[in-house]
Parts: sequence; C-alpha cells; structure tokens
Amino acid sequence: MNWDILRQFQDGLQEIGIAGNDLAVYAEGKPVYRYFTGWQNREKRIPITEKTLFRMFSMTKPVTCAAALQLLEEGRFLMNEPLSDYLPEFGQMTVRREDGTLSPAEKPLRIEHLFTMTSGLDYDRQVPEMTGALAEYGDGITTRQYARAIARKPLCFEPGSRWLYGLSHDVLGALIEVLSGKKFSEYLKERIFDPLGMKESWFREPEERKADVCLRYGRDGEGNWHLSDQQNHHQPGQHESGGAGLTMTTEDYARFACALTNGGMAENGKRILAGRTVELMRSNTLNGVPLRDFQNGSPARAGYGYGFGVRTLIDPAASGGLSPVGEFGWGGAWGTYTLLDPENRVTVVYCEQAEDTKAVYIQRRLRNMVYAALGWEKR
Repeated sequence: MNWDILRQFQDGLQEIGIAGNDLAVYAEGKPVYRYFTGWQNREKRIPITEKTLFRMFSMTKPVTCAAALQLLEEGRFLMNEPLSDYLPEFGQMTVRREDGTLSPAEKPLRIEHLFTMTSGLDYDRQVPEMTGALAEYGDGITTRQYARAIARKPLCFEPGSRWLYGLSHDVLGALIEVLSGKKFSEYLKERIFDPLGMKESWFREPEERKADVCLRYGRDGEGNWHLSDQQNHHQPGQHESGGAGLTMTTEDYARFACALTNGGMAENGKRILAGRTVELMRSNTLNGVPLRDFQNGSPARAGYGYGFGVRTLIDPAASGGLSPVGEFGWGGAWGTYTLLDPENRVTVVYCEQAEDTKAVYIQRRLRNMVYAALGWEKR
C-alpha cells in the first residue's frame, strides 16, 4: 500500500460523479500528502489547484464551536446556563408535540444544547414563524436578527431529550457576537484566522476571488455532467452563518484542523484553545435516545458519538475503521470532510463540491486508506 493507490482512488471519483477533489494529509503537523484532481470549472477547463476555494458549509460548525469555546475559557458563559440569559428571545420557547399541538417548553434551552445539537431546533426555515420574521427584518438581516427569527420557531422536542441536526450553531454565532461585542466575522478573523495565518477564509469571498470558487456539479442517469442549480451560500442580508457559511481553501481549513489536532496550538506557536478545551470538544455527550438519533442519521456515524460540534469515535470496531477512539471531525453538505486524530497527530482535509457527494462511499474509504498508507510508511 502506498500513496499511489490513494491518487488512483481520487482520480477515479469522476466516474461516480465527482468532478474534482482535493485531499491534504498531515502528520505531526507537517504535510505528508497533497493531491488535487479534476475540475474547478469544467466548462472553462479550469482545474482544481491549491488556490481553489470551497464552500465548506457544515465544516463551518467546528470553527464556530471553537470560537465559542474560547469565550467559555474566558468565563463569559457556562455551558449549563439558560441561553436566554444572553439571548432573551429564547426565554419562552414552545415545543411541537408528537400530536402536532404546541405547548410551552418544560425545560430551559441551555447553551450546551446548542453545542450538542440537542436544542430541538431543526433546519426547516419555511415555517411561518420564521418566514414572517425574516420578512420583517428585510434584506439587511444581521446574524443577531437571524437568531431572533430562529427563536420564533417551535422546538421539535424538549431541550436535551433528543439529537437533531439543525440551526443550533447559527444561534451560537449570534451568542458569540453578544458575548464578544464584535461582528461574528470580525471575531473569527481576530481570534482564529489571523493567528493561524488563514488568509483565504471568508463568509463572503471578495469579488476578485469569485472565479476561484469551485463549482458544484452533478451527473444525470446517462452519465452527462451538469452544473447544479445551487452554487451559492444563500446567506440573507448581513447574516453570517455559524452553521454553514464559510468559504476557504483546503490549506486554510487544514491550518485550523491541525491546530485542534495538536491540542489547540498551531505549528506557528499560536494557541487558539487550551488542550483541556479540545478534550472537552471531542468528548462524547450522547447516550440513550440522543445517541441512537445521531447514529441512525447516517451509516457513516456507526461507532461515533457527538461532542461539542464534532463527531467523535467511541467504538472503532462498530465504525469499521482504522482510526482510534477519540478521532473527531465533521463534514459539509457539498462533500467536504475533515478527520482529526490527536493520538497519532494525523489530520485529513478532503474537499469536493458535488450534487451527490457520495459521502458514505468516499469518506470512510479515504479514512482507512490514509491510515493504511501511513502505517505502511512507518514500517
């Protein structure tokens, strides 16, 4: 086994509908493998390069959670505090019961529920309560106002009782603004992007870099390529989505990921989180029904639990993978994926932009192939 097999695998992904992809692997904080293949723009014959920008979508979530954890370290909040202590609009929540009726929540929505996706907030933005609020705020809606709109949505269950993927981390972005007194993007730039040297990371890329954004492609039943109808973030107004908003290069995301793998400290010596905080971030928070909710959401989650904004491996045998307990990370809607392994100091960042991401097929195979290649090199 060697890296050539991994290159062949990446090249072969075009056959299953992935127009192009980029994979970076780091060991001990140093790059050991980087290969990009295929197209950033098929029509103009522009290949993927090290300068290609990817819509990270939900890979924004670990960045948002790391930023919020910095404020935990500074004593700005406690995990078990009611969210309404800082965002008052979340103080009188309602719950949509199984029979469809609405009634007041019996338990407060706490900050920890946002981190762990046990808040009861889903991803449905089309409910009348939210669409009405969005219309009220208008085209210039801010991150803080977007959170107020979310607060009008009924919860899907009592906070803490289930796990559900939703808008929780968008609300965290608003919480960061309130606690820091800064615009979310300004906070990220000052506290994460600048210290780590992430110079190509934005909620909205500058005009001169738009041509470098990788386009999203799909293939029809006859194998013909087509551009997806969806190419943008769809972030309204001035809203900066803590759950899905960032665009960046693979290398920039790797700078962030490697810092977490190394216990919160980057190779340049800049620390963004304490080692104990990273340990908290990758600690499993789920059991019982919430854990079943999480694992039943995708075959790729077999053997994993969920920490503070990241999956975390709790049963390697159940996962069928070669990574150890405590490996953590997340992925994004258009096929991005990251793996962080503090025990072996291994970091993996994979990027694609596909209509059908084939994530279950690709990501678990990449994980095992990377570990096998590293293991063979050590021998």
